[in-house]
Amino acid sequence: HYNPPASLAAAADLQADADGLAGGGRVPLGALVYDFDQIDPDAAGNNLLHYQNGFWYDVAGRTASPYLRKRAVVASVLAGSVALGDVSFRLPAELVFTNTGLSVSSVAVDFNDGGGVQTLTPGGAAVTVSYASGGTKVLRLAVTLSDGTQKTTYARLTVSGAAGCPGCRTASDDYVKRFKPCFRQTVTATDNFTAYETEPFPNVPGRGNVLYYYGGNKTCTPNGTAKLNVTKPIIVLDGFDPQDTRPGEEIYGRYLSYKDNTNSEVNLADRLRAENTDVVILNFPNYEVGRRPFRSIPNAIAVNRDGGADYVERNAFVLIALIQDINAQLQAAGSTEKITIIGPSMGGLISRYALAYMERNNIPHNVKLWISFDSPHQGANIPIGAQRFLRYFGENGQASAQRALEEQLNNVAAKQMLLHHHLANSNIAAGAPSFRDRFAQALATNGIAGSNGFPQNLRRVALINGAINGTRYGNACEQVMTMTSLLAMRIFNWINVGVITSTAAGGELYFSGNNGNACKTFYGYTRTSAGEVSNNAAPSNSISYDIAPGGSYNTVDQIADQGQGYSAFKLLGFDLGFGTSTSFNRIKSNHSFIPTKSSLAFTGTNRDLGENLSGRNLVCTSETPFQAYFAPTTNEDHVFLSAANVAWVLNEINGTPPPPPLPGYSVVGPS
Repeated sequence: HYNPPASLAAAADLQADADGLAGGGRVPLGALVYDFDQIDPDAAGNNLLHYQNGFWYDVAGRTASPYLRKRAVVASVLAGSVALGDVSFRLPAELVFTNTGLSVSSVAVDFNDGGGVQTLTPGGAAVTVSYASGGTKVLRLAVTLSDGTQKTTYARLTVSGAAGCPGCRTASDDYVKRFKPCFRQTVTATDNFTAYETEPFPNVPGRGNVLYYYGGNKTCTPNGTAKLNVTKPIIVLDGFDPQDTRPGEEIYGRYLSYKDNTNSEVNLADRLRAENTDVVILNFPNYEVGRRPFRSIPNAIAVNRDGGADYVERNAFVLIALIQDINAQLQAAGSTEKITIIGPSMGGLISRYALAYMERNNIPHNVKLWISFDSPHQGANIPIGAQRFLRYFGENGQASAQRALEEQLNNVAAKQMLLHHHLANSNIAAGAPSFRDRFAQALATNGIAGSNGFPQNLRRVALINGAINGTRYGNACEQVMTMTSLLAMRIFNWINVGVITSTAAGGELYFSGNNGNACKTFYGYTRTSAGEVSNNAAPSNSISYDIAPGGSYNTVDQIADQGQGYSAFKLLGFDLGFGTSTSFNRIKSNHSFIPTKSSLAFTGTNRDLGENLSGRNLVCTSETPFQAYFAPTTNEDHVFLSAANVAWVLNEINGTPPPPPLPGYSVVGPS
């Protein structure tokens, strides 16, 4: 393991510093000029070192140094990828490290954009680069030192945007450019929230980005500066979105689109706007809450809050502020319309908490219809085997696994929602300590007495994606993925040499067991650490959470897409020129993410998540708090819109009776 000297930050801290210095849309570069000692291969033969009990020791009274003085000069972009188009780069002085007595005068960079070389100086002005095509770019960086010497190094940067780049969006799919709002604003909560654990700058209230798409009876200037009063509003919330990878424009353009009965793409928001409805998107961004020092420099590093993975309650207070603003607009416009709220995924929990809180505190919300869209009212599920996979390989040097673990699973929202969290260290499903149970209690005790935390003074309906008839995702203990990593090397940090046939690591994933019967969910090993096995199961009263009927997610694909291919070994964030080449065998991609019973907030006595619910009306049996629900008979992707469920949603919005159920769907309301 590498132990940095006091003058250098640990790799994880350096990454956090780089993230904090990446403000204003500027991508930071870093540079390192360091002298270090390397053991002389002839030291033992020259009686300068001796070997004893597995360690090398200095020879007393040695006549010369057993070390060779070396110098490392490294520079790199401290980001793995950037978006297509204009990108701003800078070289913060805080990310230039040296112990040589020399300083870095400049770094001249060929960004491989066709624009030639651009020069950056420590703490100097940023430069703008325009990438017209995507893919992997090889950057050439020439570092000039204060004594006039120059060293050249290389870096790789992925530009997302080319059609030939797997997983990248094309320029025509740039939702931010295609779906410009009529007006945008920032909304800040007026109530503060007390976090479950100590956090930096706790007194900063929550914040949201609001995008207004006005109805057809109003003038809309894309990215306009004129805020018009809404007269017929529908608020659509963002859901779980760590690091705000899904902007409000994408919520509108992608997540509100569906295929109609002719297989043509249609946008639900466009349809609503054609009926003079004002569509209001509430997104929860990353935002700065304060600044911290860096070395001797005060207030150098921005401290950001990840709004897309923040506490449900704090984001609920943001929604309350927006609801109050919308109601003020309705009053100013002389409109008697009421508000409709659509809460997809975690957005359903945020809106549930906000509306119930307003009712409990006698704050008028003026909401007529609340649509909970595949929301985890009783928890969400990411296979525990996948969580243990990321934890094990993250702890054993895989930076991408560690970052995925921290950003996707160890954030506060995931700890609030996941039914089985790796931090519980439990073979039987259990939530994150001090988070899951506390959050469930906070939800249930919010609102009017006897409401179980659900708003009462409106119509409550649920649109779900999990099968109502008990259809499962396979079998408990079923193998779903294997992974193999082989050692690999590069020349000049960017040319592939090839794969060395020695295995570096391997892993296997399985679904968890049924009814308290634990089975293997994860097995992993590396060359340098002991292997690890995890055995897990659902509680004794339920089938495996991984196979239960529910809205699906493709965690296996997410791990494989991010982990496959070449992964560099790094020191202080810099590529050392060798690493691993990893391949995955995906046996089963999808699993239950939002169990059917969770999205229905099921209150019946049978706690088995695999129960077939198609034989009865849960509204009439008082086994759900919703007054109507729409459910498929086959499991669908989480927050999937179809022609059938959109027709049901539109009928609810328009206040018309639901149509007869279509084949493959179940429409349920009061008997």
